[in-house]
Amino acid sequence: MARLPRDFFVRGSLYDFHKTVGVLTMGLLTCHPMQVMSREQLLNRIWGYDYNPGSNIVDVYIGHLRRKLGNDLIETVRGVGYRLRG
Repeated sequence: MARLPRDFFVRGSLYDFHKTVGVLTMGLLTCHPMQVMSREQLLNRIWGYDYNPGSNIVDVYIGHLRRKLGNDLIETVRGVGYRLRG
């Protein structure tokens, strides 16, 4: 996987992500804006896990990102996954 930056500009503000998973999650979402990323895709690409329907680790880190960036930036596409809003 390509090295992703730690800092991201989001709506004109600079955010620093200290946690590796936050960097990777935000990096994947910004590399694929407006594309829905499923939990399975995020689990496989970030953590290297096979999909486990009982795992909530993706939801936990999306929650961390929402608290840091605001609730309106990351959209939940019900039954599919997550994407960045334009």
